[in-house]
Amino acid sequence: MSYPIFFFLSLLVIFNSCSSSLTISKWKNDEQYRTISNHTLISGELSYTAIQYLVEKEEWEDFQSEPNLVIQDLQLEYQKTKLQKLALIIAELSYHLSQKEKDYNLLSLQYNGTAFYYSYAYLFFSHQTGSPQFLPDYRRACDYYNRSLSNIVNSLRIRKLSTDIDFLEIPMIQGNIYVEWKKPTLNYFPKNFENVHSTYDYRIGGLSTYQSEYGLGVPIVLTSKNKDTLEVTELKNIYEDAVPATLFIEITPDKKETQSPESIPDFHAKANVFDSLKINTITVENHSVPLETDFSTPFALLMHDREKVSGIAATLNAQVLDQDQGLYMLEAYQKDKIPVVFVHGLFSSPYTWIDMINYLYGIPEVREKYQFWIYWYPTGNPIYYSSYRFKETLLAIQKKYNPTKTNSNFKEMVIVSHSMGGLVSKLTALSINEMEWLQSIIVNVKDLEKLKKEDRELLKNMLHFEPLEFTKKFIFIAVPHGGSKLAEKWWAKIFNSFIRFPEKAWGGFQRILNDLTYKLSLSEIQTRSIPTGVESLRPDSTFISVTRNKKFPNDASFHSIHGVSENLPLLSRKKVLYMFDRTEWESSLGWSDSVVDYKSSFLEGAKSNLVLKGNHSIHRNPLAIQEVIRILKEHGNHR
Repeated sequence: MSYPIFFFLSLLVIFNSCSSSLTISKWKNDEQYRTISNHTLISGELSYTAIQYLVEKEEWEDFQSEPNLVIQDLQLEYQKTKLQKLALIIAELSYHLSQKEKDYNLLSLQYNGTAFYYSYAYLFFSHQTGSPQFLPDYRRACDYYNRSLSNIVNSLRIRKLSTDIDFLEIPMIQGNIYVEWKKPTLNYFPKNFENVHSTYDYRIGGLSTYQSEYGLGVPIVLTSKNKDTLEVTELKNIYEDAVPATLFIEITPDKKETQSPESIPDFHAKANVFDSLKINTITVENHSVPLETDFSTPFALLMHDREKVSGIAATLNAQVLDQDQGLYMLEAYQKDKIPVVFVHGLFSSPYTWIDMINYLYGIPEVREKYQFWIYWYPTGNPIYYSSYRFKETLLAIQKKYNPTKTNSNFKEMVIVSHSMGGLVSKLTALSINEMEWLQSIIVNVKDLEKLKKEDRELLKNMLHFEPLEFTKKFIFIAVPHGGSKLAEKWWAKIFNSFIRFPEKAWGGFQRILNDLTYKLSLSEIQTRSIPTGVESLRPDSTFISVTRNKKFPNDASFHSIHGVSENLPLLSRKKVLYMFDRTEWESSLGWSDSVVDYKSSFLEGAKSNLVLKGNHSIHRNPLAIQEVIRILKEHGNHR
């Protein structure tokens, strides 16, 4: 090859290296948005913004080999400029590096401490550019603050973090954050919470919705083994197992006029733990800041593995539920909130309410005014005995929490019941004399006077009901006020034969009935045995005949929600139908939820009757839950 040709080719190579291979093509669908919006929290990869900044500063290659030195340089640059964009880049780079560490080691803690500080600096300390509400970076900074703080909580928990401390030290790549730990502002606060868990660490299944709200701070769950000593046997305080809260650390602005441009100062901060059920907004640097909250995870942790005995097992043998029967408080008692008591139905347990309660926690107007309790009882027992136990439990709780009977919120208690639970709970609002139960069974009620005094007292305690002064508001869902024909089926009779009562509760009552057997006039099954919960649901049972047409006191009110899954000519194209008068009720005698006929669940005098398309488990229907929310809001606003 001649020299001129070689020289010419060499020039072509040199000039070609100076040219750019510019191309252009079209994005597919939203591919462009996904590319420019991608960042570490989404994919684990650095954002386009962070990479571009490093490239522009000729720091990209150095970041690959010496990331800590690059971040230290960027920290110093931020101290000089206070550029908002730079604060977020430091936060992302630091968080990105933390994800490569394992087991929350010291280096991981330093990276997360750096990400935590600079995401906070972006939000509150930097020179603002543009309108934050229109910048996606603003929400991104919130997420880096929350997630890095969550990782800090996990790192410190491994180092035995508890609430019984005064100060925390959070290291950064360069510098430290010294945190003053303030006592949590919680309604329930024992001497110490043993563990602090971030809700971000838990994946919840089994709930139809996830109730949370975006904001700043880490949703946490506090757990304690310091159980309250209870005088009420059937009061079960389980809230100590999972107290919902939000951890927020407010960093104090550095007030020094001059700082060394070659060093990063230490910073100071205050840690606050806020009650998620009460406080949802705080003020930071003269800004109103919503707290990030999570209600579903603490609730799931509270209820997880709580059901040691299935509803069917408890129905067959009430004895197995003896230790667990009672009223479960899902949060510490608060005198400024109205109690809502949930009562389940036949073969069921408190788990039947988890979707509804989870949803209610997600409604600010509801959780701020109400506190939720669940009553658990063995449904095989006679309904009037279950009502007696329910009544005694409520009276014991009144004695403990409202002994002077002056708390107006306690008096506004709302009872939400499903199926048999409605029959159990409504007896707390009715007036029934014990003779009303017995006169249909015993030929001559005067012969009861021959019984021993203690036996007469036993009958009166279990069978005599007077309205309680604080049970005036009811929501009945698929309640068989007129009984259920399924209780008459042959298989119901077989199932009924396997039900066993607790001896300590029924020995005396059974003895009384045996003593009066020769005076009874009904069939063998009615005369020689105590009616079970299943038998009590028969339309011709003593319980239904006594209670069906009982009127509620004038100062009591109730709402009804019905499911209709059979014979739907009027609902075939509608999900919701309100009904108010008896004329409409008479036209719907063929409706049923497959367990309870509408004719049975209808009760005259209701403030509202809502009919929904669905089966007997209509209390899990989202529209039924929305109706409960509507009623609670209405009650809370007009009390």
